[in-house]
Amino acid sequence: MPTVSQVATPPAKPVMLFDGNCGFCAFWIRRWQQATGERVEYIPFQDTRTAEWFPELPREQLALAVHLIESNGAVCRGAEAVCRSLATNPARQWPLRWYQKCPRFAAMAESAYRFVAGHRPLFAALTHALWPQSKRRNADNEPALRANPHHKTAPMHHTATEQFVSGGKPHSLARFLDPLHALPGVQAETLGPFDIGGQTYSLPKFTFRGPNASDPIRIGIFAAIHGDEPAGATAAASFLRDLAAHPALAENFLVHVYPLCNPTGFEDNTRVSRRDRDLNREFWKSSPEQEVQLLEYELRTQHFSGIIQLHADDTSDGVYGFVRGHTLTEHLLRPALRAAEQILPRNINAIIDGFAARDGIIYESYDGVLAAPVEMEPIPFEIILETPHHAPLDRQVEALVAALHTILTEYRLLISFAQNI
Repeated sequence: MPTVSQVATPPAKPVMLFDGNCGFCAFWIRRWQQATGERVEYIPFQDTRTAEWFPELPREQLALAVHLIESNGAVCRGAEAVCRSLATNPARQWPLRWYQKCPRFAAMAESAYRFVAGHRPLFAALTHALWPQSKRRNADNEPALRANPHHKTAPMHHTATEQFVSGGKPHSLARFLDPLHALPGVQAETLGPFDIGGQTYSLPKFTFRGPNASDPIRIGIFAAIHGDEPAGATAAASFLRDLAAHPALAENFLVHVYPLCNPTGFEDNTRVSRRDRDLNREFWKSSPEQEVQLLEYELRTQHFSGIIQLHADDTSDGVYGFVRGHTLTEHLLRPALRAAEQILPRNINAIIDGFAARDGIIYESYDGVLAAPVEMEPIPFEIILETPHHAPLDRQVEALVAALHTILTEYRLLISFAQNI
């Protein structure tokens, strides 16, 4: 029977068809829903709408593998369908990139998919063993999946937002940091200690080494140097959670995350530190501020290939970014902004934060901001990502995390391309 590659009536948005009578399938569909949200509609192929909307697709074929019908009418199945559906989320585009650019990966993915599909009872048992809750969730939720293919999922990082950032003032450092110490594969350490107002503080640092990183690409991610910008800190934490859950996202990378660069400001929910200093105007000026001195030491000694800062701007209605350092920086920020603007609008004003801007990109910055030392060789790329501070916190977090994943993916591709020239 020939495989159908096009339908006559394309859907308004991508539709994933799956076996609604398979509890194992329904469990994984729900996990994919968490990644794609409302960008993809999931319908059991047994649903009457399937035959009405896509009469070209034989039930015999639909029973063998998931099928994705894209908004242009194109049809794919199996592992390719999974990769393409996940790629509707800018933060989950790396499997499709590998599928498209590496024939060996594509062949292995399809082979693995066919093997799993042919041994569903075995893999259902493994799923129940690894995720004991899946068996109950299948029984509880499968009818809902059948009856309501428009089921809405919460934004991807909403749970992280609620977990890490407490409302009101002050914020709790322990409540933010404790879950990060439990992440698998994440190494935690502290920089300091130092005293402020008779209390002892330190700067938390978390490191994650991805696979194939014996000679790693070193990336530094810095957040909450302004303590009243919790979206950056929360996005850094959510990004760490993603890496811990899916180590391949950090392949070739050694990622250093500094989620609370201004711990007293975060605790007090203020832009400045408890010494009333804007720490992000103090760098490379022989500052007496201990937080700045500790971060300057990291910037001097870690030999970062890239430095990324996460910020929020209370005067902006959209996402934008600053570029510094290496000439390729702009080629990383552009796709990162494209990913972020799938979640929040981009600020395309000609003047942003007092600087001339083009397409949401600023090529200058304030004096004294966190940055690589001028003598550093080779010159790292430096990106400052800004979200609109008044946007919902979970949307800011989702936009920042999407941008972070895109930067890593794009930089990996650029390095790979350069090595093959």
